[in-house]
Amino acid sequence: MVTDAEYQAWLQDPNAARVVLLEAEYLDGGVQKTFYAANAPYVSEPSPAIPAAGPYNTPYDDVLASDIAFSRRLSGALTGRSSVSRGDLTLYNDGSLDAWLGFWFDGQPARLYLGSPVWSRDEFRLIFKGASSGVRTARNSMVLGLRDGSIALDREFDRSVIGSGPNAQTRSPLSFGRIFNASPVLVDTANHIYQVHDGALTDVLEVRDRGVVVPVDKDLPNGRFSLQAAPAGEITCDIVAAGSLTAVGVAEDILTRAGVFDRAGLTELEVAAPFEVGLYVDKDLKFLVAMDQVLGAVGAYWFFDRFGVFTVGRMAEPVGLPDLHLVDDDIDLRGLSVKREFKPLSSVVLGYRKNHKVQTSLAGSLTESDIDLYARAHTVAESESASVGVQYPGADSGAELVTLLANESDCSAEAGRRLGFVSVPRRVFEIKARAAAFASELGDLGLVEYPGFGFESGGLARVVGITDYPAKGRCILEVWH
Repeated sequence: MVTDAEYQAWLQDPNAARVVLLEAEYLDGGVQKTFYAANAPYVSEPSPAIPAAGPYNTPYDDVLASDIAFSRRLSGALTGRSSVSRGDLTLYNDGSLDAWLGFWFDGQPARLYLGSPVWSRDEFRLIFKGASSGVRTARNSMVLGLRDGSIALDREFDRSVIGSGPNAQTRSPLSFGRIFNASPVLVDTANHIYQVHDGALTDVLEVRDRGVVVPVDKDLPNGRFSLQAAPAGEITCDIVAAGSLTAVGVAEDILTRAGVFDRAGLTELEVAAPFEVGLYVDKDLKFLVAMDQVLGAVGAYWFFDRFGVFTVGRMAEPVGLPDLHLVDDDIDLRGLSVKREFKPLSSVVLGYRKNHKVQTSLAGSLTESDIDLYARAHTVAESESASVGVQYPGADSGAELVTLLANESDCSAEAGRRLGFVSVPRRVFEIKARAAAFASELGDLGLVEYPGFGFESGGLARVVGITDYPAKGRCILEVWH
């Protein structure tokens, strides 16, 4: 059996023959089937050391082109979801694949494995787990689109339909975390009943009529409340949802609703950033957009790794023990270059306590501070450093960023943390490397040794982009330093 160390050594060998195996599931008249292909002739055989289940004695059609490439990188803000290339695969077609046009590949599981042509099927390593995004025809070929696990989040929240009342057939709002100034949905005019969630709540802290607090009767198990008198104007409320109020807790609730259960990194993020957030879903919203807002509030990024596991990390100063070590011999001649530069920032300004409903028609009896509070989109917290402008004349001030953070103390802490690593010049470097780097993952910490660009004595950098060429044994990394 090929050990992990032997596999890494094989990856590093530029002369090693490489076989990529494709296993793409599809529906043929509703019946689940699997198509097996490779970029070279291959028949699966079991390893004598592992009496595992198949697929064994299965021929993989050698119709898969070898110009396979997968790119994924963190967003420009280095928070939220990573962007992923579609990873289209070209399969040569002599007419034998014409039947594909009658099959359904869209959304069906797909996997890629990498190994040597002399290895047993057990010794190949999984390098991609996701889903197909359909097929299309090309000249003498079929093209199979691939998507990573984010396909499970690329759809809107399922919200229950309100069955009766003035807003019948509209959809119930959903509440996550700690929410400020949300607009409830009127479900019973005669009894002044409003709904803010399609399930149980921890509390409805305060209900206001044109900004003035009014008494209510709470129906927390059903996510509702009722006014004790007819409203004079616009009703808004502050809500505490059931379950955890932190960014990680809300993210877990959203992932559960989406049916995503394989998760990594959430425990570490909860320890590092146990900050409360608030998300109110009262209109069509995709799961992946919600995840961007929730995790981006604490400076976190997310992606699905090669094994299809939802994974989170948090942008921070590149310090600690490296996950990979790249030396000059691993990198192409003149294979390291600057791809992007970030000017230092003298301040970071973050918005918190988002008003989900910004009000312009408020009662005249309110104080000026209350009128200002409910009429603005959010409150801000700022962290700034006077020394940055002295050390780096011309440094920019940070633009105001809206977040779902609920509390001032959390927001101030997050603003200060971000200022700590954006107050110096930063660069993203592109590294053209051999496949030894192929085992790296977004967010990994790399130790780079290279005769130039400040890496002469070694420097730590965070992996923020990866393009893999598995059949060619090549990899392009983008690292933040």
